[in-house]
Amino acid sequence: MIIESKHFGEVEIDQDKVLNFQHGLLGLTEYKNFTILYDSEDDHPIISWLQSTEEKDFALPIINPLLVLEDYNPTIEDELLTELGELKEENLLVFNVVVIPDDITKMTTNLKAPIVINTDTKKGRQVIVENEDYEIKFPLYKELKKFKGKAGE
Repeated sequence: MIIESKHFGEVEIDQDKVLNFQHGLLGLTEYKNFTILYDSEDDHPIISWLQSTEEKDFALPIINPLLVLEDYNPTIEDELLTELGELKEENLLVFNVVVIPDDITKMTTNLKAPIVINTDTKKGRQVIVENEDYEIKFPLYKELKKFKGKAGE
């Protein structure tokens, strides 16, 4: 299937790469179907894009939080995730939305509202975690520099 995207133009994706978010995203319930796009062919990209398959202009930069916060372990009410199907370590993906302002040194990620995806059922949901210590605007730039330094070793 071919989708249009603001950042990547026309992109061909397999139908099995479409993820369904029954409830949409927090504050954006009109879009339900997304795919994950990458800036490069790198097997381990730092920033990916959650691209709507319904609206070419809607894409969110996302990051695997474990790349910058190794002990990220959000507490989520089980009932919020039951619709995704059985979650196991091998079928679970977790991402956080990244905000990239003009001054990239002020880049942040929302640790309070992760996106949880079951890769087996192709279902996802954005949830609010119960952890009080996770910030909505976690400073990301310094953590990414540390990660890039480790990756280059």
